[in-house]
Amino acid sequence: MNLSRTATGYSCIWQNGIIILVRRLRETHDSLYAEVEVRTHNSPERFLTEGNMNLSGPRIRQQWADDLEKIYPLGDSGNWREMFEELCRAIARAYRKGSPVQVATGSPDVKPPEWALDPIIRRNMVNALMGDRDSGKSMLAIACCAVCQLPWMDNPLGLVAPPKPLLWLYLDWETSFEDFDWRWRCILAGAKEETLPLAYRHCEKPLALEFEGISAAIEETGADGIVIDSVGMAAGGDLNSTEAAFGFLGPLRSLKDRSGQPMTVLLVAHPSKDPMAKKRSMHGSAFFTNEARNVWEVAAKPSNVPGEKLLCLYHNKWNTTFYHRPRTLVMTWDEAEGITLFREGDAPNDPEDEKLPLWMRAKNVLLRGPLTLDELKAEMAISPRSKESASLPPILSRYKKVFVPTDGKWAVLSDEQP
Repeated sequence: MNLSRTATGYSCIWQNGIIILVRRLRETHDSLYAEVEVRTHNSPERFLTEGNMNLSGPRIRQQWADDLEKIYPLGDSGNWREMFEELCRAIARAYRKGSPVQVATGSPDVKPPEWALDPIIRRNMVNALMGDRDSGKSMLAIACCAVCQLPWMDNPLGLVAPPKPLLWLYLDWETSFEDFDWRWRCILAGAKEETLPLAYRHCEKPLALEFEGISAAIEETGADGIVIDSVGMAAGGDLNSTEAAFGFLGPLRSLKDRSGQPMTVLLVAHPSKDPMAKKRSMHGSAFFTNEARNVWEVAAKPSNVPGEKLLCLYHNKWNTTFYHRPRTLVMTWDEAEGITLFREGDAPNDPEDEKLPLWMRAKNVLLRGPLTLDELKAEMAISPRSKESASLPPILSRYKKVFVPTDGKWAVLSDEQP
């Protein structure tokens, strides 16, 4: 028997032409269950049977063997009972053994993580765009697909495109194909491109139930990355429960690209509504945010120019990169022409913007002129007994590339990254 791993389970092939596909394995009460499909590749190729099977139960194995002997007798080429015994043992061992042990050497040949789209999307990792409704996060996700697939080297968003085209599959739980196709046409019009194929799949069920179809779509399209829009709809259930989080993240981790590496993922998510939270995170269980290696928060700000929307991007979480400064993208929409243009705008610099880190808010205030520590706290509206009040002095002292003490006051030395 030749046992091999597939995107959704295992494939077992015998020399007598029998192939058994085992999918959706799950362990319940010390028993291993799976969906089993039996086919023959002999001439003529035909489907034999399928159903749910308890791989740990000897009686059910005998029942399957007896039924298949009636449907497709093997004669001298094999024994159904022995084949199912071999199948169940091999799959149970492989399933419970898990991934093999690997040895990290730390040699100079080890390559750093790559960017699919610098600094928004890390390759072979989970990334996220998080924002309230009407923040423009979905439109930005679609624009990211365009920058990657062209690739759009001189894009006005100020993003570093990959050296070669990266194909994307857009998984949409929220809108229709017609609506998505119109938005894709608008992005391409802004890029002055006539047409560019982008794989799209409308989804209705939670990711766990769509897993096989999505895996097949990834294989069919050769996608290098996927967009999940949005996490709430794709997860299903109570997003605050660990069951919903694990039910979503388990299948997500199992998705592989055409090279067998973990799939590059861009999540589109809504933020938590908890007013007491010290830092914004994705709505629901903390595991959703924990899974993402790189998270940007998108906030829409008003513009005085008709047809414009300001998309302020804040680097919310970074595990495999350094902190990136906030940036503003100006989105211009032409309803008549269907053109969506993006360009970089002035970075957010409101000292009262709580999404900015403390050092950046302090810098934005001190750019107006030197201040004493107490004056700086007053300008930043920091309470004397707050945590920020205690954190500010060591930050000013530590970030020597940015701040400098002068005549009992603090001033800005340079606008460098600390």
